[in-house]
Amino acid sequence: MEKVLTLKYSCKDCGFQWNNPKKEYTACPDCESENIEIIKGSLNGNFDDKNKSIEPSKLQIPNVGETPDFPLSERRSFGGPGGGRGPSKACECPKCGYTAPKIRGFPCINMKCPECGTPLCGFKHK
Repeated sequence: MEKVLTLKYSCKDCGFQWNNPKKEYTACPDCESENIEIIKGSLNGNFDDKNKSIEPSKLQIPNVGETPDFPLSERRSFGGPGGGRGPSKACECPKCGYTAPKIRGFPCINMKCPECGTPLCGFKHK
């Protein structure tokens, strides 16, 4: 893997921040002021809270546990459909609990509950 020097700049006059690994700057590209500072620089681009470089072996990957409500096989990063699990399976009245089948292309909110007249909501039952 090729290591690239990554610099992050900040303009002291206008507050603009930018970075470009292919170019070094002497002036702000926004206001053209030469009053700039380098706020980050490293060969691997990994920093801690104090802008100190972190070795790649010390980077921590969060432990993503599996929950019964949202198993790993349903997460987008694991090849599943992700958080948005598609359209509603049925329409339900939030007041009285009446359920009606979902009609494709017709939003549930456009249908009224025949029992109480409240607009229906999307409902994902199992």
